[in-house]
Amino acid sequence: MLDKQNCWEYKECGREPGGLEIERYGICSASTNIEADGLNGGKNGGRICWAIAGTFINGKITGKYAGDKFSCVNCDFFKLVREEQGVDNFEMVTPVQMVHFKNNTSKACIRFIEKRSSERFHSNLNANFSCCNRDYTGTVINISETGMYISSRDMSFPNEATFEVQLDINNEHLNLPVRMCRFTISPDLNDGMGVEILNPPESYLVLIDKLRTATLT
Repeated sequence: MLDKQNCWEYKECGREPGGLEIERYGICSASTNIEADGLNGGKNGGRICWAIAGTFINGKITGKYAGDKFSCVNCDFFKLVREEQGVDNFEMVTPVQMVHFKNNTSKACIRFIEKRSSERFHSNLNANFSCCNRDYTGTVINISETGMYISSRDMSFPNEATFEVQLDINNEHLNLPVRMCRFTISPDLNDGMGVEILNPPESYLVLIDKLRTATLT
């Protein structure tokens, strides 16, 4: 079985340490990012270059290939890594990179975080929740990093009620503290409720990343 290739090996860009194009283009940060070492089975950032080559500096995206972070999903190397890793093992963004984005106040970083957080994915997850001494069951229709929309019947909640939603995922339960943001009532169809996730746990963010990756497959 062949070893998994790093981006500089696949692209033959010559920008890795000792590469032929260093004098012309400089060393690519993906090849030296030790914090990303091992992600997707690569050396340094060699198999998660889409998250590293577009590092924000003074509000601008830099890197030979990353003019737009989301254009990387069309790259043949990105698709190769995603296929080799599979949905459960594919890393889209490095933990270090995500912390950098969240701590950076440049407009470019803020736009990236807002776009990522507002991405909604269709779902069909079973949900159980209780409020005001009543138990409910429902279905999560769509979901994002920061919230979800739940369909159920005969719901009745006070404004901005806070409670816990339990999602059933692969025979396991994920408990999420939420706050109701909006409520819709239909005489013919199920009621609908938009909720904000309060302090999303890591397990929930992993779920969202899997849904995000699945939509790219």
